[in-house]
Amino acid sequence: MVSCLGDDKAAKIPLSVCQKIGLEIDYIHILPGQTPKQKIQVLPNGEKKFIGYFPGVLSDFNLSQKDIDYILQHEVLITLYYTQISLLFNQVTKIKFPGLKVVDFMDGCDFNYDINFVKKYAGWWDIGFFGLSGNDSNLIKDLLQLAKNMNKMVVITLGSGGSLVVCHNKIFKVKAKSIQAVDTTGCGDAYLAGFLNSWLKNKDIHLAIKAGSLLAIGVAKYQGAINPKMG
Repeated sequence: MVSCLGDDKAAKIPLSVCQKIGLEIDYIHILPGQTPKQKIQVLPNGEKKFIGYFPGVLSDFNLSQKDIDYILQHEVLITLYYTQISLLFNQVTKIKFPGLKVVDFMDGCDFNYDINFVKKYAGWWDIGFFGLSGNDSNLIKDLLQLAKNMNKMVVITLGSGGSLVVCHNKIFKVKAKSIQAVDTTGCGDAYLAGFLNSWLKNKDIHLAIKAGSLLAIGVAKYQGAINPKMG
């Protein structure tokens, strides 16, 4: 992982989790200032609602050549896009990375659900993840067309609506398992992790969807984005 945290008390939480799961932290830079913070409201049905984001030291973070050299040692590069890190995103997507490149475009809000933004970077990424809803039918339609035209893998999670994956110009639709969600914070990240881990090992789209779904369901059963056993 390449990122940064502030030199405040809040940084101890993510660092502790990274150490517990054995994640290398040499490239998580500690910078003067505040650790990024996301304010979240959990609705009565367990659905998360983002109500404020404070980028802290992340707003001015830039990759050094040492960071880039470290990234180039790996086989898979995963990044994400939201407004507050747009400069960093542009820097990452300029890296001539020879391996698999994955972008989490999140819920589309930060690029106004405009397919042209996704197309702008389509020559760079191989797999695109999107956390959408049934109300985003226009963007979903555009993404399906983009995947077909450019032979991209597109993975769309739809919350209680299940998931939709385009792979090798084939569309796979899977219904969501009905559960009593405690907190959906982190479910999209969990799906991405489970899906990619399975896909890279097995290259079986059905197994990948199942793995992503099961991991997301597990995360929805506890409060917060971090498993209490790790916090």
